[in-house]
Amino acid sequence: PPPPPPPPPFPSPPLQPFPSSPPPPSPPTPHVCTEFSRPQIVWARYKDRGCMTLRKVDFSGVMLTRASFANVDAFQAIFEGAELEEASFLHANITGAIFNFAHMSKAKLIAADATKTVFRHSNLIEADLTKATLLRADFSSADATKANFAWTSSRGADFRR
Repeated sequence: PPPPPPPPPFPSPPLQPFPSSPPPPSPPTPHVCTEFSRPQIVWARYKDRGCMTLRKVDFSGVMLTRASFANVDAFQAIFEGAELEEASFLHANITGAIFNFAHMSKAKLIAADATKTVFRHSNLIEADLTKATLLRADFSSADATKANFAWTSSRGADFRR
């Protein structure tokens, strides 16, 4: 009898070209405190998630009316064009944060550290900044009509219209 036929060869996987660059990084995971934050979403509903560190988080254009940021570390956070009417930043660290064109009427920044914070073209009408640290803060072209700046440290702050 003839010898049995050889077993079929195992199929080898097709050769893949060597990648010329590493694969793109996966998209960033949303910050637990901002996963729902985008324009027209009210973040205050999610404030009970234990969000105490918001360093460099971008809240641009987000509706934050009556949101509480008391005792929060929002170092260099971005609030450009955000709706912050009656928002509270009591004892918050907002050093280096950007509030350009933010709507902050009646906001409370009592005893907040706003060193080198930028409030250009912001609406701060009737805002309360009592005992806030405003060293080298930029309020140029901001409307601070009837705002309370009692007992603030504002050396080097820019209040030019």
